[in-house]
Amino acid sequence: MIFNNLIKKLTSLTKACLIIGCLLMLTSCSQTKLAYGFLDNWIRWQVNDYVDLNSQQSKILKSESKKFHQWHRNNELVRYSLFLNETIANLESPQLKKETVSETFTRLNQFIKSSTQQLHEPTIAIVASLSDEQVEEILKNIKKEDEKLKKSLSEETLEERTADQFKQTRKTFKSYLGSLTEEQDQLLENFFKEGQSGLQYNVERNENWLNDFTELMKKDLSQTENQQQIIHLFFNYPEYLNEEHRLVTEHNTQLFHNLIVDLHATLSKEQKDKLIKKMANYRDDFLELAGVSSDILVLKAEL
Repeated sequence: MIFNNLIKKLTSLTKACLIIGCLLMLTSCSQTKLAYGFLDNWIRWQVNDYVDLNSQQSKILKSESKKFHQWHRNNELVRYSLFLNETIANLESPQLKKETVSETFTRLNQFIKSSTQQLHEPTIAIVASLSDEQVEEILKNIKKEDEKLKKSLSEETLEERTADQFKQTRKTFKSYLGSLTEEQDQLLENFFKEGQSGLQYNVERNENWLNDFTELMKKDLSQTENQQQIIHLFFNYPEYLNEEHRLVTEHNTQLFHNLIVDLHATLSKEQKDKLIKKMANYRDDFLELAGVSSDILVLKAEL
């Protein structure tokens, strides 16, 4: 349930499309349109948090991030709108099936994969061009983040972390549904009580990633096989540390899908209307950003 910020930020170039998810969670509709306009800048800011690029590298990053932004606007936003249309239809149904929830998250992962594939070549170009000094700078910044994380973890118990997660999750649901009922609060409490912590696996997995990255940067990155290793590290790194980690993650995933189904069954008309209105606003924002008419949803849905 807890993700290591240092790895998320270092690989943010390869997962730039996730800003859409962040926007959905954190901003209003008007802010979504404003923030999306800065997507290419946001990518560069994330990279610059960890390394100072030289002028040539900065030109490559600026050019490639702009290309990605344009590709994303031209190809993905209408897909997101169609997806949100389907999500609205599912939310409007009297009963939400668990299979539908699972399919929804599968679709989200497909969106991520579609976008990250566009970033393979620029990622290779930038990583392969890093000097020894720049690699040291990256490692230093990562380790600094790692120390902050470990310090915060040592000062907070599992119960305290779970309580914080509960509070943040409840706040997120309230932003979409309005005030929660006692029954809905109880569903959230049960979810966190039954969840299993995967923190120790995530920390160790991220340490393994850092070690692999360190070793890779000692190799000749002009060689094809080492460039493929860059792709592996930034895009295809094993999601789980081991089988036990996979089982814990799967357990928590199934709990979350059950939570969505159970919460949907408890929604009042007012809550459902509020949620659907938000989804519809995001759908319309994406269409406006893509520069297409809402009529296209009808046409594409019929294909």
